[in-house]
Amino acid sequence: MSKACLVLARITGRLHLWLLTTFILGVAAGSFSEEHKENQLRLSYAFLMCRNHSLARWMFAKMLRRELDRSFDSNMVLAQLAWFLRRTRLSLLLYGRTERDLSETSHAAIAASVRKFLEGVLSDRIYDEISAAAAQIPRPGKGGGPIVVTVVSTRFLDVFRIWLRQVQRNTPWHGLVIALDAETAAAVRASSGCSVLDVSAWFRFDEHGRLDRFNGNTLWILRVLTLRALVNQGWDVISLDIDAIVVGDLEAMLKSLPGSDVVAQMDYSIPMDVARRFGFILCCGFMVIRSNERTIRFLDQYCARTALEMDDQLALNHLLADAGLSNRVQTEALLSFQSSGLSWLCPAASLVSRDIGYGSVVRHFPLMDRSASVVMQSLGLPEQSAEYTQEAAAGSDSLRGS
Repeated sequence: MSKACLVLARITGRLHLWLLTTFILGVAAGSFSEEHKENQLRLSYAFLMCRNHSLARWMFAKMLRRELDRSFDSNMVLAQLAWFLRRTRLSLLLYGRTERDLSETSHAAIAASVRKFLEGVLSDRIYDEISAAAAQIPRPGKGGGPIVVTVVSTRFLDVFRIWLRQVQRNTPWHGLVIALDAETAAAVRASSGCSVLDVSAWFRFDEHGRLDRFNGNTLWILRVLTLRALVNQGWDVISLDIDAIVVGDLEAMLKSLPGSDVVAQMDYSIPMDVARRFGFILCCGFMVIRSNERTIRFLDQYCARTALEMDDQLALNHLLADAGLSNRVQTEALLSFQSSGLSWLCPAASLVSRDIGYGSVVRHFPLMDRSASVVMQSLGLPEQSAEYTQEAAAGSDSLRGS
């Protein structure tokens, strides 16, 4: 892929010329080789955005003839593009073909897990299983309250210990852990007091414990299905990424805010076209969804859009972009607006930040490969206090099944 093509694709993408970007990256500029992962992501997004254009089908046919069976990556990207076109049968056939041709390899297991999951999404079997599991979560006692949901894998158990400790210190609410592997499910059940949704059947990891990137699409769909099941069963839900740490009184903050259907973190990131249009996007790392008829209807739309786009944050912001914003009001403390039949509220960054160094209530930051000790130090948590050290050591041992 020539450097000129890459530069041109970045320019056309920034101008939202999606068909041209797809043509440059998908038809004119070479293959979907693994070393060009960033360009695969750019191609997938451009294709998603122009999927309803007749020329998109022509370009997909060209890419299919050129790329089919060239590599694991090429087949997985082709299957994703077919899914965007709502050619679900072809998409599943491509995943199945990859699984068969690469049998007894880790790539085959990844293709199989994605195929089986998407089949379950199409049939509603996955949602039914999640709903049945959600129905078993113990209800809070007098006074009720929301449920706090996060996603954890073994690689982040140490950070989860910090996350859980801060949730328990700063909220009175019950937690639900979506466990991506069996070891995490067992460890959390044994020590945390949280409910556990074991979804390990759908995920594969490399030798370093990193989730395969194609399984990442599964994660986002599954998370929204879980939120939908909980809200449908009457739960108010607080969804927090594992790297969204509660450092202040979350209950007090939510009570101080005006009433709304959804509270969500404000950011300026992906999807960038929506960020440029509105001046912000909603980040799914911190969301509060209150259960009512309006949010139940919206979550039906949100699940369908996430299942199509394979990304919850893209889907959420595209739904808002399609509906538009009205009654937009911004103060030093918050941004509020109406969209998609709901009232939305975003706390100011002074309350909920996208940085580890500030945010008086929630700090949501890029975790990357930060160790638990580095996270604690950056958050200003009392790592060296006797009480903290003893409890942390006990928690770490139990979470690792020692």
